[in-house]
Amino acid sequence: MPAAFVRAFDGSGFPASWFDLFVRGAAFRLKDDAGFERIWQGEQLSLVKAIAAANAAVLERIEAVQGAHTGMLQQLLALARTGGAFQRAAAQGIPEAAVRAIVERLGGEGIVADDLIPWLDNWIEAARQELGRRTNEGEAFEAARREADRRFRAGRLREAPGAFME
Repeated sequence: MPAAFVRAFDGSGFPASWFDLFVRGAAFRLKDDAGFERIWQGEQLSLVKAIAAANAAVLERIEAVQGAHTGMLQQLLALARTGGAFQRAAAQGIPEAAVRAIVERLGGEGIVADDLIPWLDNWIEAARQELGRRTNEGEAFEAARREADRRFRAGRLREAPGAFME
C-alpha cells in the first residue's frame, strides 16, 4: 500500500484521520440521535453477550478437561495406595505428601496405570538414596540441602531444587 494511504488510514501525520472523523461523528450522533444511541447500545450489548458466550464455552471445556484429569489422578492415587507404594515410601522415610505430589505430576505427564507401580518403586529408591546422601560442601550447602529436603517432604517437589539456587 502506498505510504501516504497507510499514514492517512492510521492517522499518523494527519490531524483528522478517517477514524477520528468516525469517532467524532458517532459521538455527536450518540448525544443527539436517540435511534442511533439505541442501535449503538444494542450493538455493544450484542458484543458483550457474544464475548460472555465464548468465555462460557471455554470455561465449560476447561472444567470438562479438569474433571477428566481429576478422575484420572484419583485412579492413579488409588492404584498407588492399593499397590503399596505409599507404605513402601513411608518405610524408606519418604512422606505421603511427596508420593502424592509425584503421582500428581505423573498424571500430567501421561504415565499409564500399568507402569505406575514399577515407576514409583524406582522413584522411591532414587529418592531414598538422594535423601541419604551427605557431602562435605560446607554449612551453606547443607542449609540449602535441609531446605530442599523440607520442601520435598512437604510435597513441594518442583520448589525443592530452588533452595540451592536461593
